[in-house]
Amino acid sequence: MMNVIVTGKNFSVTPKIEKVVNLKLGKRLDKLLQKFDDSLKTIYVHVQKDKFDNYLLSCELTLPKKEKIFCETKHIKFLSALTDLQQKAEKQIKRYKDSVTPYSLG
Repeated sequence: MMNVIVTGKNFSVTPKIEKVVNLKLGKRLDKLLQKFDDSLKTIYVHVQKDKFDNYLLSCELTLPKKEKIFCETKHIKFLSALTDLQQKAEKQIKRYKDSVTPYSLG
């Protein structure tokens, strides 16, 4: 199971926000990383609210071979920002998995 750590700046992280982040981001990324060791499945999500009430979300995940995945996004709505962050992270994880998967051409 993916371990999701949520921190906030100018934003209070409530249990409800943690649950939404875990469902939307943690479970989706956990499906992509099924074959990885559980000790490697920790994602750090940082939520910040700027002076214009935009949500700035960033996430960081370390994969084997010291590969780091980092993505960030900004949106006026929290759920939209979270969805965008999830899509960016999925894209980077898929690219990483394709680079380490040996293919045979025969």
